[in-house]
Amino acid sequence: MHVTEFFNYNFGQARGILRTINPNKSDCIQNFKAWEVIPENKELDVETIGTSEGSTQYKIYDQSENVSKQFMMELFVGNSPNP
Repeated sequence: MHVTEFFNYNFGQARGILRTINPNKSDCIQNFKAWEVIPENKELDVETIGTSEGSTQYKIYDQSENVSKQFMMELFVGNSPNP
């Protein structure tokens, strides 16, 4: 299943955001990508920083200071090795 999510953040000072995803036990997460949509439209660097008890945590890098931003995240969740 293809998933697209939008999140709004108000930053004081930050180097990015974290997103934790916990799919069903038989499912896997593939092709996780993130973009800053507002105020700029750009793809962001993503790092998988941890997996435990079926959850995967992603660090999305985007230096920010005193700004509101909207992010879009896309991923594939399913039990297929290739979406």
